[in-house]
Amino acid sequence: MAIFENMNDEAKQMIEDFKDSYRAKFGGNVVVFAGSGRLKNNLSLNEIEDISISSIGEKISPKEKRHSRRKEVVAARQCYCKIAREMGYTYMEIGKHIKKDHSTIIHAVTRSNDMIETNDLVFTNIYNKIVNNISQALDGRSVSTNNQSGIKSKSTLPTVLNKK
Repeated sequence: MAIFENMNDEAKQMIEDFKDSYRAKFGGNVVVFAGSGRLKNNLSLNEIEDISISSIGEKISPKEKRHSRRKEVVAARQCYCKIAREMGYTYMEIGKHIKKDHSTIIHAVTRSNDMIETNDLVFTNIYNKIVNNISQALDGRSVSTNNQSGIKSKSTLPTVLNKK
């Protein structure tokens, strides 16, 4: 899935080559949000949060959005943090918006990366729904998607896997 409205052919080819080499080396799906930093065409944190929460298919109260421990709601909240970070928002901005400390946001992004890496079915289904809904919300604005977003959160997954 990729929307390349405002890109030249060379840029499109570079992204496709990257996705192919990433798939060959690491396997799995590749999702790339194009652009560095925040774009004028980006969605606001409110819009990203609304899309993320609505992607689980249930009506969720504002209190439940921020405090629920149900797996689907937690996964949507973690996806929100990961996607907002990929779109150029800082940990502090994201945390302030959902009334959480920046370290909680770092944990959510790291956890999201781990869940995608291990192909957790519930999480990846919610993440894919959110990415699809965001692509639709951007309707024609430049976006492509990539799980390797360059986020510098250290994954705990290698440590866990080595303890077997």
